[in-house]
Amino acid sequence: MIPTPVHASALTSYSVWLRALCGFIALVACGPSDSLESIRQMQQSGQVFETIAPLQQMIGRGEKDPEVFFLYGVALAQQREMTRASWPLRRAMESPEWYEPAATRLAELAIMTTDWDMATGLLDEMIERDPESARAHLLRAYARAQSRQDYEGTLEDVAAVLEKEPQNSDGLVLRGVALLGLGQIDEAGEAIEAVASHYEEVGLGLASSSRFCVVRATFAKEKGELDRTAEIFEECLELFPLDFVVVDEAVEFFDARGNTERSLEIVRGAFEGAPQSKSYRLSLAQRLLAAGEVDEAENLLLEAAQNPNPARAAEGYADLARFYFQRGEIEAATEAFEGALARLPDPGPEFMFTYADVLVAAGRYDEALVLAESMTIDAHRFLIRGRVALEQGDPETALAELSAGHLLWAHNAVSRYFAALAAERLGDFDRAIEEYRYAVRVDAGATDARMALARLYLAEGQEEEALQVIRHEAEAMPSSDPLADALFELDVLGRLNRIDKLPDRLRKIVGPPNVWPSSVAAMANGLREGQGPEAAIEFVNRADRLKLEDPANFVVLQSVMQAWNEAGRGEAALDRMAEILGRSPEQAHFQVLYAELLGEVGRKPAETLAAWRRAVELDPELPAARRGLGQALMGAGQVQDARIQLEKAKALDDSETANWLALAELELQLGQQADAKASLRRAIELDPYDGELGARLAAVMVRQGLTSGAPELEIELRRGERFGAAEQVAALRSQLAESAEATVPMGSPAGS
Repeated sequence: MIPTPVHASALTSYSVWLRALCGFIALVACGPSDSLESIRQMQQSGQVFETIAPLQQMIGRGEKDPEVFFLYGVALAQQREMTRASWPLRRAMESPEWYEPAATRLAELAIMTTDWDMATGLLDEMIERDPESARAHLLRAYARAQSRQDYEGTLEDVAAVLEKEPQNSDGLVLRGVALLGLGQIDEAGEAIEAVASHYEEVGLGLASSSRFCVVRATFAKEKGELDRTAEIFEECLELFPLDFVVVDEAVEFFDARGNTERSLEIVRGAFEGAPQSKSYRLSLAQRLLAAGEVDEAENLLLEAAQNPNPARAAEGYADLARFYFQRGEIEAATEAFEGALARLPDPGPEFMFTYADVLVAAGRYDEALVLAESMTIDAHRFLIRGRVALEQGDPETALAELSAGHLLWAHNAVSRYFAALAAERLGDFDRAIEEYRYAVRVDAGATDARMALARLYLAEGQEEEALQVIRHEAEAMPSSDPLADALFELDVLGRLNRIDKLPDRLRKIVGPPNVWPSSVAAMANGLREGQGPEAAIEFVNRADRLKLEDPANFVVLQSVMQAWNEAGRGEAALDRMAEILGRSPEQAHFQVLYAELLGEVGRKPAETLAAWRRAVELDPELPAARRGLGQALMGAGQVQDARIQLEKAKALDDSETANWLALAELELQLGQQADAKASLRRAIELDPYDGELGARLAAVMVRQGLTSGAPELEIELRRGERFGAAEQVAALRSQLAESAEATVPMGSPAGS
């Protein structure tokens, strides 16, 4: 079974709506005068945020002036709203007069949000139109350098800039950065000295450039002088305590060294120096939350929500809503969102669209549908109706509504993601792949589409494709669950036998001592699946820092014992577990693994049953112990006692596929076909790429009398055929064909 996280709406509601809330903040603004001249003046005076609502209203009234779209894009871009700012800026780019400023601003936004592919694509086009544009070359040099994928291209662009402006400070700094990236340390050192000389010549001194200060620190880090790097970063922070680049780079450095306390101090200092900075406020709140300081994090956000400016207060409530969503407090999040709504005299269509999203997340479907019918933008109405249909278990209607919305709003990553989920539930996996790929292209960080697509590819046996998708913009796009994604990547690398080639990005996540056992287990599991059990055993034997008898390393022990058993060494595995359990007789997880091995090697049922009873005695709240005991009781014919245990396992963890599958097996044994069907459906919601689950559910449907061609039956047959259960499905199709022939009356055209 492919290791797959919960893939149903229960999971995606939190993660996807959480990301959607990040975008909502740009939409909470009250509208002053909506004349174009007043909007220009407001933006020039720094009141960019306040122009969003009146610009929305102008566009909603059918305004075609490209400047309106440009100014709207600028306002959204200042909020780092990639998806929403892209559309109006691209509309402005259609005008020859506004092409250059709109394309430049969109490229800057792409760089700001680390969408390097989009940035370089835009700048390629700009340079093709105007090869002499130093500004475009400089921006592309920066994008190439920051992507860490094209340092040679960076040098080419820098050369074009310096040819026209030999003393361009940014160009000189980027040259040093590119040389560092290429590993040309000596040349980089010379370039950095040249930059220092330049600053001295023009009378600025090194203190005038935060970027150069960071380059000096980076140079020291590349040379392996980590203590010196720390000293330089401290110097930079003293000179530029509020500079975003300095703060971000310093925090990344100290985080990588495990000094998260210093990172917290840096962010706290930056926020105290710039309390109006939303970026620093949110960063500090996140770090406080990670440090367990929940109340302080909440109070920090509550303070912003008390701003006397209604628009700023609404923005604060939005951040608070995101905080509550992140903690799974849906009701509190909805209340916070409604707090924003109460402070907006004219919320605008984008705000109401996001509010409907929140209502769907909270399960308030009727209210969301009523709100959808009042929406003035047709695309919003289609998308909300589609989301509600998906949550209510009607994927066919959901896909139809979402598809209609895509005709009007094609570049919506979140909607594409939900369309992929709907297609999956209809068994249309080709369409799901298409929608996932579209979502990733539009905005790889907006949803879980990248990892969902990788899991789908892996389930099909396409490990290379899975790895490519996992690594698509992995450096640039933060993950909502970096550890889970990293362990999944390790599993794929194990299957490909590439565990000796871990990128630095991955090592930072999986290397700490508290994570290392899970990392080793993930690699061993992948090796076992892709290279065979012996490869996994050899790898674990070579792994350092591990003692299998240590309870902290249980996941590794579990993996290697499974490998021993698959390699035909089940009795040896059982003896080893008996030895380990003898040293730690109170460890429930060890007892569970021992009981599992007893069943695998075929020991007497009574002995296995006793072992499972002992596991439950050691830890009554351990789902695996309850499930194992339930299955052992089922084997012993004690079905009522088995049901009690399996229901308890499900109650303890209803996100575990194995618990639902075990319950379905019991229900089948009792002849409860409808209940078994429901349990299998729930298991498939959790793991939609398990072909054996699809084949099992299809078999139940056939027993219930469904015939070939029934839509729900065909969905599961296709699932089985696609994901590793082709033989079982072939047998079912043969059975269906025979049944169909037997029911054709003699003498009919089909029967003659």
